[in-house]
Amino acid sequence: MSDDLQPLSPEEGVEMYLDLREGDVSETTLMNHGYRLNPFLDFCEEHDIDNLNDVTGRTLYKYYSYKKGAIKPVTLDNYLTTLRVALDLWADIDAVEEGLREKVPLPNLKPQDDVRDRVLRGDRAKDILNGLDTFNYASRDHVIMLILWHTGMRTGSIYSLDVDDYDPEEPCLKLRHRPEEGTPLKNEENGERDVSLSHPVAAVIDDYLAKNHYEVTDEYDREPLISSSQGRLSKGAYRTSIYAVTRPCEWGTCPHAEVDPDDCKARR
Repeated sequence: MSDDLQPLSPEEGVEMYLDLREGDVSETTLMNHGYRLNPFLDFCEEHDIDNLNDVTGRTLYKYYSYKKGAIKPVTLDNYLTTLRVALDLWADIDAVEEGLREKVPLPNLKPQDDVRDRVLRGDRAKDILNGLDTFNYASRDHVIMLILWHTGMRTGSIYSLDVDDYDPEEPCLKLRHRPEEGTPLKNEENGERDVSLSHPVAAVIDDYLAKNHYEVTDEYDREPLISSSQGRLSKGAYRTSIYAVTRPCEWGTCPHAEVDPDDCKARR
């Protein structure tokens, strides 16, 4: 340890790092950085490291070995890449040796490592949308699935949409960054754009608004496009909706024949 270093606990170091990045990145990105640094804090606690001054190349190698095999390579790469950026800051404030970031080992990713092993295939999505069109036409679940599949937008983006952001004439959806009203976009102003819709998709949205849409406003007096009786549909409710309509047994055969449907946790 160099005599020029100033003591700093790992917890304080992470807090300072997140404070510095605040305002430079979106709130979601900042939360992700904190999440990725938590395993490093756990490692420090388990190995009695209470001062970042004591972190060396050997420490970083031990941390790499500590996480390798326990998580997917792409996740490990994300954790270590964020740690490298944090080490840059800690070096600037004399908490670790200059250049320590270069000693962080990174996994050798194969092309297949950077791909999620569970994706919704086109033929399956078609079956789901056909089922919704037949049995739950213009329902909230139908509109959510339809928009997400045909536009590829994030759930955070569809969450931000108001009725006024839908243009039935174009037709399109207008994504706008409104952090002061609780609906930021991941890429902030750079994420603002008009997303074109096909006329068949727009027709379903029109029928949803006419028949099944709750005409309510949120705390900012905005009328959300996707709503519940309480106001803007929560982000968690979007996940629940997608989990429900994409279950294998919803539109086909359940892969777990031994499970009683009434006891199935996924069904609930």
